Amino acid sequence: MYSVLIADHSNSERGFASFGGRIKEHEDPRDTAVRESIEESRNQYTQEELESSIAKAQPVKLGEFTAYVVLVRHIPENKFEIASTDCEGCKERKAYKWISVNQLNEITRSKHYRIPSRLLPQNAETDYLWEPFVRTYKAAAPLIDRIITEDMNSN
Repeated sequence: MYSVLIADHSNSERGFASFGGRIKEHEDPRDTAVRESIEESRNQYTQEELESSIAKAQPVKLGEFTAYVVLVRHIPENKFEIASTDCEGCKERKAYKWISVNQLNEITRSKHYRIPSRLLPQNAETDYLWEPFVRTYKAAAPLIDRIITEDMNSN
């Protein structure tokens, strides 16, 4: 099963989304994706593994957002919860959830992007997807399908 890692924004009404953030001066979008993923995963993913994955990734651009769809190793949700929050950006997210691509497709077709309560982590502050994430996810859907198909065919 293929899943997408989403996390609730801490102390915010934004809702759940994948990792992301603003580009810093002298950073390109790939560097930002790596940095933000390290910070928001609370250092559970390493710079080396993310750079390796993102280097081969095709960017998905939608307005001000640039997204990268990559396959990453599965880390149990509780590992994110108990990880250190001593880094810049580590406190930006609170509740983490791996959600299947099929479930995410259903949620993004719903009117208010509500996540069913049975799928929500106990410490979630919101129960919906952040609308800019939904737009980007929908734009990336053909790429996600292609990556899944290629990975299934290679195994």
